[in-house]
Amino acid sequence: MSKKLITLALVLILLLFPSGVRAAEVPRQELSNLTLFSTEQVFKAPFNQATYYFTLQPYFQVSGHCFLDLFYTHSDILDYEASNISVLLNGIPIASRRFSQEDTKNGSWRVDLPARSFAQGINQIQIATKQSTSGSNDQDIDNLGNWVVLSPHSNLHLELTANSIGLSTYPYPFLNPLAQKPVQSTWYLPNNTNVDDIKSMLATAADWGSKEPYQQLKFNVKVGKDNSGDGDKILFGQLKELPGTGNSDLPAQVGVLSFNQSSNGNGDTLLVSGTDSSGLAKAAASLSSPDTVKQIKGNTLIVQNDPAANRPQKQTIGLAGSYTLSDLGYSDIVLGGAFHQQTSIVLNRPLNWQPGSSSYINVHFRHAVQLDPAKSALTVYINGIPVKSTPLDANNSDQGELRVQIPASELNKPSWTVNFAFMNYLNVNGSAMRYDEVAWSVLSADTEIYLAPGPIDNSWGLKEFPTISRPGQPSIQATMWLSQQPDQEELTLAAIIAARAAQKGQQVNWNVVLGARTKQMEDNGPVIMVGYTQEKERLEALKKYIPAWPEQNGSYEVAPFVSFIPTQNNTAALLEAATLPWNKQQPLFVVLGTKADSLSKVSEVLTNSKLADQVTGQLSIISADGTITSLSPTVENQRNQPNIIQQRPVLGYAVVVGAVLLLTLGGLWLIRRRDRVGRL
Repeated sequence: MSKKLITLALVLILLLFPSGVRAAEVPRQELSNLTLFSTEQVFKAPFNQATYYFTLQPYFQVSGHCFLDLFYTHSDILDYEASNISVLLNGIPIASRRFSQEDTKNGSWRVDLPARSFAQGINQIQIATKQSTSGSNDQDIDNLGNWVVLSPHSNLHLELTANSIGLSTYPYPFLNPLAQKPVQSTWYLPNNTNVDDIKSMLATAADWGSKEPYQQLKFNVKVGKDNSGDGDKILFGQLKELPGTGNSDLPAQVGVLSFNQSSNGNGDTLLVSGTDSSGLAKAAASLSSPDTVKQIKGNTLIVQNDPAANRPQKQTIGLAGSYTLSDLGYSDIVLGGAFHQQTSIVLNRPLNWQPGSSSYINVHFRHAVQLDPAKSALTVYINGIPVKSTPLDANNSDQGELRVQIPASELNKPSWTVNFAFMNYLNVNGSAMRYDEVAWSVLSADTEIYLAPGPIDNSWGLKEFPTISRPGQPSIQATMWLSQQPDQEELTLAAIIAARAAQKGQQVNWNVVLGARTKQMEDNGPVIMVGYTQEKERLEALKKYIPAWPEQNGSYEVAPFVSFIPTQNNTAALLEAATLPWNKQQPLFVVLGTKADSLSKVSEVLTNSKLADQVTGQLSIISADGTITSLSPTVENQRNQPNIIQQRPVLGYAVVVGAVLLLTLGGLWLIRRRDRVGRL
């Protein structure tokens, strides 16, 4: 890169950020409270263990008070002299305590975690218990009175410092995976934003979705000049569109990335820009390239080449296909000790993805050869359901495998708690032996999770939204169709949709259309329309194809299967699924708000997994109070089709009145005819 380009870029940055860069970087403090378990952890064996993993990125250092808050209950018949609980961090024992009568119903324990025990990368916390009621492990193995329950309210508190922040730490601080609300920034687009600005924003949202497939990413996209009170900010747009830059002397097709720390402590700013649309696209693509980000020195980068051109396609967790525990960040899990040993792993179902019935977990394991094969076994539970077992014998001591089908009843659950329960049985008197030296099992990180493609028919429904590609077709062109001048709610929702599509393993090259339908849309695959019910011109061409069409009088014209729909005054938003009029093989999704701020209701639903799972069928109605009603053309709907009054009130009443008049006139004619016949 030439010195001239660097000099010009620095001048531009000074114009953009007149406050200047701090002479000395101020360390950034972060507080995180991480939930350990989504459900209660039940221990019923003499020896038990639960494991939790988290990742410390290279830019984080443990700097303050870190601790583990454990909440638990336990049986009141435990032998308190022989029963205890211990906490280990990365295999290092941190603290132990005995159970007591005082904490039977409401036990709590705060364990301070020393900074020296943390590691960069993946960290492991183990909570282990030894439980006894009789003094004999043999008698306590299946004793229903021998139990301890860890509460899902248990949490890990971290106080961290990021000493050096810049382009090389991206996406931090704008996205922090350890925060309860990971999106820590406000995004800005220029006034009179254009399709290229929006495409760069959607590409960044999709990149964040692929980086954090299980987080709820709640974006906040604004238009116009940035507000210093918004904290951390990302600015998208070409240099000529941004205030204070003037005419750039940089050559054409050059991207600009710049990170600036605020001198007044109001937050950091990231500029994603370029001299033209091509340069802006290159800048956004550079942020999505981990190799490029790692190599950045300093806080300004001039991008002359498109990093996406040579980027290899990566396996994305969440697609139909297979991946391993190692892909999820796990290493081998060792379960040492005699008798019952177990560990649990929570696998989140990819958002709004329904796996097929042939989905399975292929467990890889090994164990000590000294175990008694007649009484030693591995049993796998999924969401508390025992699914399959295998004996632990000489045949599988080095390379054991157990393929476990995910039960049909659990396939569509939002998460799967997979419990691997090992019975490491020894035919010896263990009172004087170190059990973990002769009785152990290992759950291998090579354990494979396979998510088969789910049942999808030829129609498209909202249950798949925003899935816009079929299984086996992860990469696709698609169109985000927005209003002529999209507002902040539209742009925020568009970013959320792009991120969620990426979270579900889809690599989408987003085309953006503003306002009227274009010929280009017909050549770019699926379409997602976002807008408002007042946009009659955009909606007119879709009238015959979507389930609900807003009328001028506040009612709706609806498809035959729609049995009920509130008035527009009681409806905040509609989500509709259909097929494209010009391509019956491609989906059309329509998201309509009824008022200026009603699309924010859709954003709330799509960033809440429990609410998002309620969006199904061909039509979902979000009421003003947040209630979600979903309708689909089932056989039952077809039997109970709405009458014409429900579908089109004005026409319906006209038909009824006309029918009454016809019957009245017909009756009068019959009466007069009888009178005439009687006179004859």
